[in-house]
Amino acid sequence: MALLRGKQIEAAAAANGLAKDGSGNFAIDTTTDAVTFTTAVWTFPVDSLQVTGTPDSDNDATNKSYVDTSVANINAGLHWKKDVLAASTQDLTSETYGASGVTYANGTAGAGATLTQDVPGDGAFGSLDGVSISQDDRVLIKDQTAGAENGIYELTEPGDGASTAWVLTRVVDADVASELDGATTKTQQGTTQADKWYHQTASNLTIGTTSLTWSDLTPGTSEAFKTVVGDTGTAMADSSTDSITIQGGNGVITTAADDPETLTIDLVLNGDSLAKDGSGLKGAVLTSTDQFEASAVADSSANDTTGITLGATPAGDSHVMVMVNGLQHAVSYSAKTSDFYWSSDGGTTVAAQADLASGHELFTGTGLGYDLDTSDLISLNYPTTA
Repeated sequence: MALLRGKQIEAAAAANGLAKDGSGNFAIDTTTDAVTFTTAVWTFPVDSLQVTGTPDSDNDATNKSYVDTSVANINAGLHWKKDVLAASTQDLTSETYGASGVTYANGTAGAGATLTQDVPGDGAFGSLDGVSISQDDRVLIKDQTAGAENGIYELTEPGDGASTAWVLTRVVDADVASELDGATTKTQQGTTQADKWYHQTASNLTIGTTSLTWSDLTPGTSEAFKTVVGDTGTAMADSSTDSITIQGGNGVITTAADDPETLTIDLVLNGDSLAKDGSGLKGAVLTSTDQFEASAVADSSANDTTGITLGATPAGDSHVMVMVNGLQHAVSYSAKTSDFYWSSDGGTTVAAQADLASGHELFTGTGLGYDLDTSDLISLNYPTTA
């Protein structure tokens, strides 16, 4: 990524009423683009130092919007719960300490719901997936024959194997419907399930009635695709066939893991971002064109041409991002007073965003604040239908 030049910092400082020498505490040499700071510490108000664009290197600065969006994408549809110590691998009646049966009581709409050993003599509560479970340990019960019994429990009574039955009670942070919708937890230990992520996939549920399915969402597993897609769509992984089906309001895509190049597609295609013609599907792809300014100089006060033209027509009346030496600049589609504008008639008129097409020429506006020269790198970023 190119660095900001001294003249760009100088223009920004002047626009904000800062002097560049003496009281301004920094000096700029626009010949060499060197910036010298004369104070050891600079303090900025939280809203005065802004970062635009998307980081692409480990040491790049980023902004709050990028971080918020990244976190939201990671956690979309996932309601994280505290870790469980271990998870079941089979119905509890298959375990020796519950062989005579286990009784489920739903409490008050799930609050206080319990799984209780029918015959205390079958044994105290033992282990799950090779992990010894003690009183008050959190566990994930996910393999009950009656799926409505599944959930996150706490061993509130371990039993004694004689007269006192063991009791599992739904944890207070996952004992009502809203807390189980999208609930996700991680197992800490286990012979086969240590460090697994499990995600509850049922929605609009009623505790005690709805079968609660806990799918393996651990990164790298096929079940990780089983999540909500938008408000009306779903992505469902079928472990029996190793297939993934994505279904929404406008169609279905199905692919099998053992034949990833074969897709069954039933889609309604609208707009310019995804279209089809006789040659097949067309998708919007990001075009990034980096060019050095060809003119000797482009005067920002004279609406000069940069010598750069659009190499393709933007998809769907898209905006064309213009960056100079890595810094994003304003583009106007109605006036020449911004940093840049596009024109199809040599700069006489400003091209509207909806009219942008291949061959349109980029001009400097009066708002740029500095002249361009042959050492400035101008980048254009915009989607095209390819």
